Amino acid sequence: MFLGAWTSSHPWWAIPGVIGALITALYVLRAVRTIFLGRMRDAAHPPHDAHGVEWVSLAVLAGSLLLLGVWPRLLLPVLNRGVSEFLARIGG
Repeated sequence: MFLGAWTSSHPWWAIPGVIGALITALYVLRAVRTIFLGRMRDAAHPPHDAHGVEWVSLAVLAGSLLLLGVWPRLLLPVLNRGVSEFLARIGG
């Protein structure tokens, strides 16, 4: 996208695009730092491993990711239908 903007007849549009990408990266990295490297818990309340229903949700997520990663054709007909309808609307 940036290369296309830079080689177009208006290359100055690449500058706000790069600045926007940098600001977005800063906000995302700040959120990741806050979520994963935030303040430590008190020693009185240590973190615990997953229990019961938490394991079920993790297993369902891992299984669906593995299944769709190995056999993506299970989901492609639904996606193709939506994409073809969208392309028909925009005239593509």
